[in-house]
Amino acid sequence: MMDNSNTNNSLPVSVVVSYRNGIKQKKEYRKYNLENTTRDADVEYMRQGIEKYFSKPENPIPDLFIVDGGIAQIHEAKKLIPNINVIGLVKDDKHKTDHLIDLNENKIEINDLNLFNFLLGMQNEVDRFARYHHNNRRVTQTLEGALIKIPGIGPSTERKLLEHFKTYSSIYNASIEDLEKVIGNKLAKNIKENLNK
Repeated sequence: MMDNSNTNNSLPVSVVVSYRNGIKQKKEYRKYNLENTTRDADVEYMRQGIEKYFSKPENPIPDLFIVDGGIAQIHEAKKLIPNINVIGLVKDDKHKTDHLIDLNENKIEINDLNLFNFLLGMQNEVDRFARYHHNNRRVTQTLEGALIKIPGIGPSTERKLLEHFKTYSSIYNASIEDLEKVIGNKLAKNIKENLNK
């Protein structure tokens, strides 16, 4: 199942959660950063996400591809992956799971409680994963600009930190003890004091 997340059309992301025989396959979850668009965002981000997912030959090809959205997203998916079954899981105005759009694009009410609960759980999972990745992207973008402004932190120190911690988020969450192993006590204190303001 695929879903997208953004804040006022900024820092958009797309994610995929995978299930096999009703069981989450977390090793097959995927997340992608997308490019901002002036086109209908829900449709355009679905296009970008699908293209990124299916451009990777190592990604599993699903028997059923579920989009978190309605007819417009389904049509976009069908154009890109015509040989794969596509359905949509639609939310109501309160952002709650409401109904399915089946393979023939018919609206299907979900009357079976077990099925409803399973689909609700799936939709909550993809929504959680999308929000988590989007929030991480926001933190990273904020930190990219903030780190270099800290007294004593130049490009070479920033590079050294990234080589060790891999991401800005990991730098932000590191303890003073972890930081000082890489850049010394004084700069480690500068980072913690400035990033925690």
